[in-house]
Amino acid sequence: MVDIDIDRLEENDIKLLSKWMSDLPLMKRYEWTELCIGRSLREAFHNDNLLLRANSYGSDIPCGLAWIVPKGSFNRSPYLRLLVVHPKFTSKGVGRLLMLQAESQVRIDYRDLFILVSDFNVDAQSFYMQMGYLKIGEITDYVLPGVSELIYRKSF
Repeated sequence: MVDIDIDRLEENDIKLLSKWMSDLPLMKRYEWTELCIGRSLREAFHNDNLLLRANSYGSDIPCGLAWIVPKGSFNRSPYLRLLVVHPKFTSKGVGRLLMLQAESQVRIDYRDLFILVSDFNVDAQSFYMQMGYLKIGEITDYVLPGVSELIYRKSF
């Protein structure tokens, strides 16, 4: 585990995040370019989505992001749109810290948190199950042809 601070994303973090996020295999598979990521994060920032950044002490580049759309699930419950960790910080507890912080903020006003996970992303599926999420459904060919998005839910 590394020394990590979790707080709200600042607008000047978006360019730094977009740069390294666009190189992630998952982003490439979904064709999220640096420009697309930056545009989406700016829109989320200005629409008061919950954007949490992970910062490693001594670095000025965020090493992780949790993006929650407040009523992104059925216009009723929050939806975790994205959880990403810089490759240098994977398996060091950063994703877990981001999730715990996100859940602590979400549970103040809501009873559930929903997530979509690609069927091929078995590491993410395992991570969310370890965090107490239950697979409750599947949507085939929703975002990409031939890929199912698995629906996970955690009730507080």
